[in-house]
Amino acid sequence: MANEKLLGIKRVTDTCAVATVNAPRIDDSNYEAIGKQLLVLSKKYDITHIVVNLKAVKMLVSMALSKLLAVEKHLNSVNGELRLCCLNEITREVFKITGIDKRIPIFETEEAALNGWK
Repeated sequence: MANEKLLGIKRVTDTCAVATVNAPRIDDSNYEAIGKQLLVLSKKYDITHIVVNLKAVKMLVSMALSKLLAVEKHLNSVNGELRLCCLNEITREVFKITGIDKRIPIFETEEAALNGWK
């Protein structure tokens, strides 16, 4: 899968966007590109609030978690926020076990994640 197709980007407001991961796996072949695309979205296009929709993701490696934390840290530094949505049961459990669910808010739906940002 080409890197430019890893994420579908939907701008919601001037400072808010939804990034939908189109890959069923976030692994060694794509986690760097996904992290980079999320940071470019913020830095180049002044997006400070990002919802990452993980509906298609069935599996992710631990380095993907570190990339999401790096994006979260950047967004916090510009008074923004990262939110996740549409996680399957296994992926949600990974975030819970690692404690990342206490740092990055997780929502059942994209609409719920966008609540307050539209």
